[in-house]
Amino acid sequence: MKKKSIIKENQEKIERLKNKLVEFSDKLREKFSDYIVTVGLLPSSKISYLDREVKKINLIVIVNDRDRKKLSREELKNKVSNIVNKLASEVDHTIEPETILLSELWYNCLYGNYKVLDVLQRVAPVYDNGVLNGIKNAQLHKTMINEKFSKFVKSYLLLDEVANGNPHIKDDRYKIDVGIIIDDSGVKDMSLDELKSKLEVISASKALDCQELTGDKSSLHTRVFFVTELWERLKEGDNETINLLRRGVPILDNGTFLSWKQLVEKGKFQPDLDSLRNTIKDKQNKFDNVKKTFYSDLIVRLYNELIEISQTVLMHHNIFCENSEVIEKLNEVLVKKENKIDKSYIKTLTKLRDYDRTLRDGKDVKINTRVVDELIGEGQDFINKLSRVY
Repeated sequence: MKKKSIIKENQEKIERLKNKLVEFSDKLREKFSDYIVTVGLLPSSKISYLDREVKKINLIVIVNDRDRKKLSREELKNKVSNIVNKLASEVDHTIEPETILLSELWYNCLYGNYKVLDVLQRVAPVYDNGVLNGIKNAQLHKTMINEKFSKFVKSYLLLDEVANGNPHIKDDRYKIDVGIIIDDSGVKDMSLDELKSKLEVISASKALDCQELTGDKSSLHTRVFFVTELWERLKEGDNETINLLRRGVPILDNGTFLSWKQLVEKGKFQPDLDSLRNTIKDKQNKFDNVKKTFYSDLIVRLYNELIEISQTVLMHHNIFCENSEVIEKLNEVLVKKENKIDKSYIKTLTKLRDYDRTLRDGKDVKINTRVVDELIGEGQDFINKLSRVY
């Protein structure tokens, strides 16, 4: 009877702990909206809370600071940490959260400090928007790939939604995109196309093994890149490759990715006029295909295409910026400073950005044929204007 009483008492403690953590998480999300990436319980806390002598509940809170503009990383972290600590004390004075900015986490990864990723592997999520899930799956997949191709793997990258801190979920499954940079300099026995095909098959197979081991049904998509092809694209100022280096997050790197990224940020690679013209022509050709997609998908795709061409134009002017900064920089450089385009194009991009954000937040957007036709027409005018200018 005494044993049953102890078990029941511990179960009640765990339930009280769970309720407190959920309450704290809800308060955070109410305060910071979609900027909360993860609220997680550190493994030592789970044990210590059942121990009467230890009273602290250690949590980790990851905040997406992608929209940080005026405040420095340190200033923002201090400001957010104070609010997080205050909310924690309101729920329970034993809750002791540690706040981490997503950019801070990625910065550590960039410079080879992966200890925090090892800690996150052991974190029990109270709330997760998919980033923690993506990190855990990618870490396991990376280990499998590195064990098999350790001599050839130069970098293993988190890409797209997970790297941006806003993973896409469909049918209760998160989409995780990763990239593997392979040293192909010593390949002689087969063509690079054949080698890439084999590596992609093996990588996809390991992704399925991850699902089987973890029981997690997240969709892990892998892309294989060769060092030589990336270098050639970089020298040509290829926009897609430059964005890969600017936005990708290395969770394994021998220095290749970091050195290239530093060169990109110094403006050593930028599209020449021929490359810019080819990109504009490519976007013009894609508009016919854009019109065939569904309205919501169309808006997102249209926005991405226009942002991508805008980034290429800005790179030509030696300006490198994130997606969230493109419209502001375009207005500053091409409208105000050089008077190359009309301000109406900035309004078009702003409308598309607002639609895109609303759709990504999972909210319903009423988009009729007239609105779509207007946006396509305005987007086409924008690209045609760039074509005339350059």
